[in-house]
Amino acid sequence: MFYIGVDIGGMSIKCGLVDENGTIVFSESVVTPLTGAKDIAVATAKLVESVLDKNGLAKSDVPGIGVGVPGIVDVTTQEVKYSCNLFKENAPLGKYLEEASGMSVKIINDADSAAYGECLYGAGKGMSDVILVTLGTGVGGGIVADGKPFAGGKGLGGEIGHMGIGGKHLCGCGNMVVWKPRFRQARL
Repeated sequence: MFYIGVDIGGMSIKCGLVDENGTIVFSESVVTPLTGAKDIAVATAKLVESVLDKNGLAKSDVPGIGVGVPGIVDVTTQEVKYSCNLFKENAPLGKYLEEASGMSVKIINDADSAAYGECLYGAGKGMSDVILVTLGTGVGGGIVADGKPFAGGKGLGGEIGHMGIGGKHLCGCGNMVVWKPRFRQARL
């Protein structure tokens, strides 16, 4: 049995064909189109099709597409409520991707997905509670509690992104982020 896993990021969309042991047997990526959720869904569907074709598989050979996406995800509606580095609008990305791919889709926050993967196959294997921090185009946090990804209220569980770290800069959301340390560094 094979599975399709997709990581949608601010720079690229990565797709992996994964076996039942969690081993990535093939992967491919494309540049993320930053022109809206529908374009991201179309690019993702094309990438998934390419991965399946290059491995001699049909859509019916995998149970669906598992997707990790940065931002606030409503796992019940499969909507991305906000994703600072991708698109600002509330978007039914799960619906768009199902329409573009013709496959079943499950979307969760990318850091929650990574934390769950670590519980199943990585550094957290055998543990039921894990906290993970991701660093990429943005900063993210994922939580697994009692062996299940924890989305929390309104998809904000573990969401540690959008914090100012060091100085003053323009955030991808358009706001200025300012961080002022409470303690001064001691001089030697």
